[in-house]
Amino acid sequence: MKEQHMSVDINSYIADLTCPVTVKEGKPVVALSFKSLHAGTMTAIKFAVKGYNSFGEIVPVNGEEQFLITVQDISVPQNGMIRNLQVPLPQDDIRKIELMEHQYSFADGTTAMYEGEKWVDYDVELFDTQDAEEKEQLDALKTINAQATAKPAELDGAWVCLCGHYNTDENNVCNRCEMTKETAFETVQEPALGALMESYKEKKAHAAEADKKKKKLLMLLSIPAALVLALIIALVSNAAVLSQRKTFDSAADMQKALQGRWTAVTEDGKTASGRIVISENKLESTAGSTSAKASDSAAPSSDDSSAKETAKTTDNAAKDTKEITWKPSRGVFKADGKKYIVEKNGRIKDSSGKEYKKAVTSSKSGSSSSGSKSSSSKSGSSSSGSSILKISNTKVTSNSSYTICTGTLTNNGKSTYKFVQVKGAFQNSSGKVVDTDSTYAVGAEGLAPGESTTFRLSIKKNASATKCNVTIFSFK
Repeated sequence: MKEQHMSVDINSYIADLTCPVTVKEGKPVVALSFKSLHAGTMTAIKFAVKGYNSFGEIVPVNGEEQFLITVQDISVPQNGMIRNLQVPLPQDDIRKIELMEHQYSFADGTTAMYEGEKWVDYDVELFDTQDAEEKEQLDALKTINAQATAKPAELDGAWVCLCGHYNTDENNVCNRCEMTKETAFETVQEPALGALMESYKEKKAHAAEADKKKKKLLMLLSIPAALVLALIIALVSNAAVLSQRKTFDSAADMQKALQGRWTAVTEDGKTASGRIVISENKLESTAGSTSAKASDSAAPSSDDSSAKETAKTTDNAAKDTKEITWKPSRGVFKADGKKYIVEKNGRIKDSSGKEYKKAVTSSKSGSSSSGSKSSSSKSGSSSSGSSILKISNTKVTSNSSYTICTGTLTNNGKSTYKFVQVKGAFQNSSGKVVDTDSTYAVGAEGLAPGESTTFRLSIKKNASATKCNVTIFSFK
């Protein structure tokens, strides 16, 4: 099993919130996208909003720093998604907003208020797909829960589902995959797991035997049946190819599943040179290396134009953006004639045989504060290596389980930067590094000139960590 650290706001009714602002005919409009986690059907939601101009200054509305956005006449079931819902903003000079959930309404007539951020850090054990035995167990578990990925676990006042989602003890049904707690835990224990594995292996054996019979039948076909033989071979071959791929019901489903940053990996799962970024219907590829050492030396200088040139040099290769053509039923997409295959294990393989693994981050869109409760507080140190992208207000705190560093990243330059990754070196009072963590302070939405955003780094609680040196790890 592979252990992975996770963070979740247990008071939130939604997930995957994005809120980019664009200007249409001189008027600012926000495109809202989010997923509902509530068991009922959401029909309306209010957000508390702060608006900022291009210089990062708050834009008051009716003399107040905060105003409300109301989204009505929607029907979003549990795990349903709202995409690019266009909402006009009340002041013409707003160019960026911060959203916080405020109130919800549901189809059964009930309403609920957002009780404020309540972040919980927890560790989850994931099935290791590089281990043959664990991969076979996971494949078998996916026959009863397609989102299976983790070993269910009991936490303090909560539980982790087979899909890896954090649920409080008040919820006996997972908010993400809708599997009951009882079923999730029984499935991975004996005798249920043994019975499931036996059934899975029998089905595989029957499939193999059926395939063997098909091949024997082909050998018995006569020469006049050559065309029929060719057709059967083609169908069998096609089925074999598709059995090694992950296919999708529609182009929209495929596009949604593959959004984000993908890093090249070797056969044993180690990071290799190169990456691709899929944003909406575009693919950006970079052939060069983006190691931490190179990225640190490539932080932007006070001259914005030289910053861009330095960033290009750091990547060691030109970035190339192309339109994507989706073929969901084949588990394939193409960009500028190059074919990419979505493998059964969730990785992407290009036509040269290079594999890419999706990058995982701990950042949460739509919110700018950590919400962690602290039992102690100590000052932190930081450096960005640049006066363009500046790190400030770093602070090291601890709760019952984790030591946490929060800070602010500000763009003092003239260009927008995307995918800004920061790295924190937690140090003791003597300056010795005791642990490290990294996260994306900025994603695909970008950080415009004059804008600021917050970030959050965490390690398992370490009383000796009194400060954190934060540096820029990579950016675009």
